[in-house]
Amino acid sequence: MKIAIIRLSALGDVIVSAVFLPFLKQRYNGAKIHWFVDENFAPILKNAPYIDVLHVLPYKKTLHSKNPLKIWRFYRHLRSLGVFDLIIDMQGLLKSALIGLFLAKKKPRHFVGFDKHSIKEKLASFFYTHKVAIPYSAHILKRNKKVLHDAFNLVFGVQEWQDSLELRNLAFFCPASLKLEPILNTKTPKVLFVLETSRVHKTYPLEGFKQVGLALRDYGLEILILSHAHLEKAQELYTYLNPQVKATLLPPLSLEEVKTLVAGVSVVVGGDTGVVHLAWALKTPSVTLYGNTPKERFELKGAHHIALVGNPNATYNKNDHSIKDIPPLAIKEAVLKVLEGTKKLD
Repeated sequence: MKIAIIRLSALGDVIVSAVFLPFLKQRYNGAKIHWFVDENFAPILKNAPYIDVLHVLPYKKTLHSKNPLKIWRFYRHLRSLGVFDLIIDMQGLLKSALIGLFLAKKKPRHFVGFDKHSIKEKLASFFYTHKVAIPYSAHILKRNKKVLHDAFNLVFGVQEWQDSLELRNLAFFCPASLKLEPILNTKTPKVLFVLETSRVHKTYPLEGFKQVGLALRDYGLEILILSHAHLEKAQELYTYLNPQVKATLLPPLSLEEVKTLVAGVSVVVGGDTGVVHLAWALKTPSVTLYGNTPKERFELKGAHHIALVGNPNATYNKNDHSIKDIPPLAIKEAVLKVLEGTKKLD
C-alpha cells in the first residue's frame, strides 16, 4: 500500500506529525510511507527509519522564484511519482492540498484532510475526498492523530490506537557528530538553552536566561547555549555566565546536528519552538516556556516535561509578550525537578 503524507513545514509541526510513524509502520503491515517535506525542514527527517521514501521539495524556493517554468516543472515532477493508494494532507493549507491534488494524477479515491470547519484555509478542504472533523482549537497531537487514524483505518480497516506515541523517539535518526562528541561525552549534566524562536512573542528574553543560568550555578551543571540567527546574543550570554557558571557556547550546527545535540543533553529549556518540540519527541526532559500561545493547545506532556506560562489566558495576541513574566526562579525549579526525576542530578 503506497501512502503519501504531506507535511511541508514548519519544524515543530513536522516533528509532532512524524512522532506517529513508528506506530503506523508497526501496526499497519504493508504500508509504504512517502513523506513530502519542504527542503528547509527535510534534515529533521533524513534517514528516518520509518519513512520509506522522503520527498524533499524545493517548494518555498520555487514559488519565491516566481519563475513560471520552474513552477511548472515542480508540479510536473509530482505527476511523475506514480499512483498512491492513500494521500493524507496533515498540513491543511491550500499549498499542501494542491500538492496532494497533483500527486493524485486524476481524482483520487482516497485523499484525506480536514473539513472546512477544522482548517485554517477552508478552500483546501474542497480537494479532499474524505474530510476529517475536529475543532481547529483542539490540541495539535489530537488533530494529527485524528487525521492519521481516520485515513489509515479507511484503507486498512479499523484498528485500536492505544499508546500511539510510546515509540515516538524512534521516528528520528540522530547521526554521530565529531563536532559534538567532546561536548556531550562528559558526565556533567547538561542544560541546553534554546535562545531563539520564530516569533518575538515566543522568545524568552536574554536577561531572563542570564538569571536562570546564575540560579543554576551551584548544582554542578553545564549550560549549553544554542543560537543560529543572533550569535551576538549567544556570545553575550556566554560572556555573562562563564566566570560564574560552567557554560559552553555551541558552534553553528546543522539541523541534523541539532537532533544529535538534543538527544544527548539532560534537559532542554526554551520557548514554544521546534527544538523544544524535538526534545519531547526524543524523550529528552524539557521545560517549555509559553507566552501568547495557549498552553492547552500545544503543551507536549510527559513525566519529564514541564510547561510554564506567562499568560494562562493567551489568545495569540501579537502584542502579548507575557513570556517575559515567567520568573527565572520558576524555570530554575522546573529544571531541577525534571533532572531529579531522571536521576541526572546528584
